[in-house]
Amino acid sequence: MGRLIEALNDRDTAVTVLDHANEQPIENAQIRCPRCVPDVSNTDSDGSVRLDIGASTEPIEMEITHPEFNRQTLRFMPMNNP
Repeated sequence: MGRLIEALNDRDTAVTVLDHANEQPIENAQIRCPRCVPDVSNTDSDGSVRLDIGASTEPIEMEITHPEFNRQTLRFMPMNNP
């Protein structure tokens, strides 16, 4: 399972989850992100979800799970980090 993180602005982030084998979107992958709003969400039919990371200057951690794929964990610094 692959993932793409895109900063939409200094608060909003888009996460897209793709199948490594064929680059197709993965629907209903669960994203857990304690610092995000919402803190738990599922990808849509395009494999995407938008999250509000707030005004955090701390690292953002996410866990992505789906019953048919390996769990993925990632950590990144928000754009508004000085």
